[in-house]
Amino acid sequence: MILTFLLLVGAQSFAASLDPACQFIDTTMIRAREILEVKQQDGRNIQMCELLKQKLGSEHIGNLFLGNFANLSREQVAIEQFKSMVPSIMMTKAIPVLGAGGKTGSFEITPTAKDRGNGVLEVTVTVTSNSKSYVGFAIVKRGPQDYELIDVEYMGYSAVGYQGREYQKFLNREFNKDPHNSMPVSALVQQIEQQDDYVSCPL
Repeated sequence: MILTFLLLVGAQSFAASLDPACQFIDTTMIRAREILEVKQQDGRNIQMCELLKQKLGSEHIGNLFLGNFANLSREQVAIEQFKSMVPSIMMTKAIPVLGAGGKTGSFEITPTAKDRGNGVLEVTVTVTSNSKSYVGFAIVKRGPQDYELIDVEYMGYSAVGYQGREYQKFLNREFNKDPHNSMPVSALVQQIEQQDDYVSCPL
């Protein structure tokens, strides 16, 4: 998911003089790698949760995950709850990477981000691990305090877009059971929280 690509890095960054958006990704990746070096699993999880809460654009990602259901008036409480769960959702996806350990390699970030319009920027990241190179794109936007990570794209696929399609299939099924009364977002929140591997980050 979002962090799988970004976590496949070593502690070494080949950073030139970077513009602010690229610097944001550079420091985020370095911090993620530092957390991977924490030996105690609970400590890794707590620190990664905190990093995700600081760096992810949870509002933006939550809206993309929910699609048209982000505006379902009778579900406003569940919608806000779901958005607050975005770091936990991402943390759950990252756990297999966090638990693997022994990540080695390096990464390089292009010094200038590409403007995609509407305040969205694309940062090119090249990760080299085990003599293989992988080129992906970290998608960021300017938030209230700093830049926010809103997606990662690799080989033409959007991580957030992929997960959003899965969630919206579920939401559509729930909505169509009773279009006038069903509570699809509430059902999705419950379904996610009941998963055996769900990791709840502290609010």
